[in-house]
Amino acid sequence: MKTFTIFQLPAENKATFMSLDFVTENNIMPTKEDYNEVFTGEIEDDADLDDIYTAFNVGRRPSEYKGRSLSTSDVVMIDGKYFYCDSYGWEEITLKSKSVDKSIAQKVINAIIQGAHTTDMIIRNQGLELQYREFCKAIAWLEIEGIIECHNRNMAHEYGYFITDEGWSRI
Repeated sequence: MKTFTIFQLPAENKATFMSLDFVTENNIMPTKEDYNEVFTGEIEDDADLDDIYTAFNVGRRPSEYKGRSLSTSDVVMIDGKYFYCDSYGWEEITLKSKSVDKSIAQKVINAIIQGAHTTDMIIRNQGLELQYREFCKAIAWLEIEGIIECHNRNMAHEYGYFITDEGWSRI
């Protein structure tokens, strides 16, 4: 037997019942926090995603199942992998989280302390291999946590750094 979990979006989420192509093209891919876990159960080792779909879409669902009929935009986790129920079939996805990887935030701080004076240096030259979006999420998280403060586009840093149009400078 193997364990699987079904996740569904709330009805009011704009990605509910939408194909993977649609949510990708419209940049509305749901995150892990957007989904509700509605069921965890077990299936035979030789069963697959289509067996789960049949049981939870048109079949007889277990009484403890708290979700609606399995449909497009629902996600099933099985064997540690996430699968998006698409208009026709299943697509393996990475179900990202809204939360910030705190190790990335720490690496941003370390890069500043080590002398990275521009966003470009922090992202590219410190070996972080960050996307700009990840960098912005890390900076926002650092601000929320009170590690940095933003004042008129200048960020004061607890280690004595701030950012200007010219880059990071020492206070």
